Amino acid sequence: MVAGNAHLAARAQQAGARWLEIPPTVVDIACYVPRNAGPQTEELHTPDDPRPLRIGWISTMTAMHFVRTLAAPLQLPGIHTETVAWNETGEAGEIARVDVGIMPLPDSPWERGKCGYTLVQYTACGVPVVASPVGVNRERVEPELNG
Repeated sequence: MVAGNAHLAARAQQAGARWLEIPPTVVDIACYVPRNAGPQTEELHTPDDPRPLRIGWISTMTAMHFVRTLAAPLQLPGIHTETVAWNETGEAGEIARVDVGIMPLPDSPWERGKCGYTLVQYTACGVPVVASPVGVNRERVEPELNG
């Protein structure tokens, strides 16, 4: 059996799986270019930058309730928000436009089963992350290095 992370592998083992593999979660590096390496990308945001800090969240609309938990810390609704419709060809470019990628999650069984693909996408684009220390996020985010 193939599992996306150790949490899912443990659940599969409890259910009787005799053979387990946990392959890495990856992206196509031809599509995800670090934002400061390509000709169309912008430089990282700095404290003296006049443009507003752009915080991004990649998800489906059904997961927007996770972002709502950040309403007070992010001072929502007092900031401008933008929803971008997903499309495969533009996804990596949209990710590279943000200054910080977020992945807020509660610590529950469903979220512990996530494989951290969103975090892999952010870091592949050279975007620092802020993520809840839930499940595989603990393995993907290294404080002071990428989040």
